[in-house]
Amino acid sequence: MQSLHSWYDAWLDDEEVVVTENETTEDQIGVRIFEALQTRIQHYKESVPVLPIWKRNWVKYAAAVFFAAGLVSLWFLNKPAEPKVLASQQERFKNDVKPGGNKAMLTLADGKKIILDSNDMGELAIQGNEHIEKTAAGELAYKSDHQKTAVTEVLYNMVTTPKGGQYQVLLPDGTRVWLNASSSLKFPTAFPGNEREVELKGEAYFEVAKNPEKPFHVTVNDMQVEVLGTHFNIMAYDNEEVIKTTLLEGSVKVSRAESVLDLIPGQQAQFYQNGPVKLQKDADIMETMAWKNGIFRFNDLTIKDIMRQVERWYDVTIQYEGNIPDHFVSTIPRNATMVQLFTILEETGKVHFTIDGKNITVMP
Repeated sequence: MQSLHSWYDAWLDDEEVVVTENETTEDQIGVRIFEALQTRIQHYKESVPVLPIWKRNWVKYAAAVFFAAGLVSLWFLNKPAEPKVLASQQERFKNDVKPGGNKAMLTLADGKKIILDSNDMGELAIQGNEHIEKTAAGELAYKSDHQKTAVTEVLYNMVTTPKGGQYQVLLPDGTRVWLNASSSLKFPTAFPGNEREVELKGEAYFEVAKNPEKPFHVTVNDMQVEVLGTHFNIMAYDNEEVIKTTLLEGSVKVSRAESVLDLIPGQQAQFYQNGPVKLQKDADIMETMAWKNGIFRFNDLTIKDIMRQVERWYDVTIQYEGNIPDHFVSTIPRNATMVQLFTILEETGKVHFTIDGKNITVMP
């Protein structure tokens, strides 16, 4: 702005720019300069004597006119944009979204589906020698009928949690499994052979019943986790870059193709979906176990890392407007509503949100 004032003063020689009390914005000052230039040019045109055309200095005159108009146009085009005014939280949050809870679907060997969160406790079905019950604690339990003959056919069941769901399963061998949101566990209704094998998608925490004669295997895509009796967590969502196996107690062997890692408690195997294998010797156990313990623990996470968890737990759709390079540190209860969660994150001043039904927009 100062450079424009200086040019204007020099071009008009005997005039100068004086900002009046009524002119408080750059737009007002710019308009007055443009109008003054037009007036000065008109006076100049009227004062030019009628001379033969070859004696008129029209090149100089035209250059001055276009130079003046160009400078003013350039100023209007490049003047700083008005800062975007952020709407109030009340305007941006059109509704609230409740957190997830105990929800799951049991699929039996014959394809029959049982919605677990809508059933009362008691016996739900019989699969081979196993009675499937929903306990008073809300756990799905498989209990053997020892009076029946030995298992002749292995039947497979699957428990699936939706977005916004979690569930706990007691397998036939006494192994307990906690499933996080948007996950599934496929398992046999009995383990008659020399191994115990299950298949996982998503995330689960395992407390494997000890049986040295019968190793326990978890298959996650092309990765295998082998244990005898131990406590560990596997996080293997398709939209996460890394499959993480974290050991809390005992020992496990994690393998994929020719890559093998033997873990001791406190360590984490990191298998990148399309890349290397890494060993984290000092894993953040509290962050790993946060979901099972009913909390969000964000330890130096990007906003996209956080929002993937939010998307799964609140069953919402996320979109982004603008770049948010910051990392966040916070601990928030998983039973918080979405408005409560976003209010805490917005206190950082680095991120803001809109809520419209199940559609969430994230912006600086």
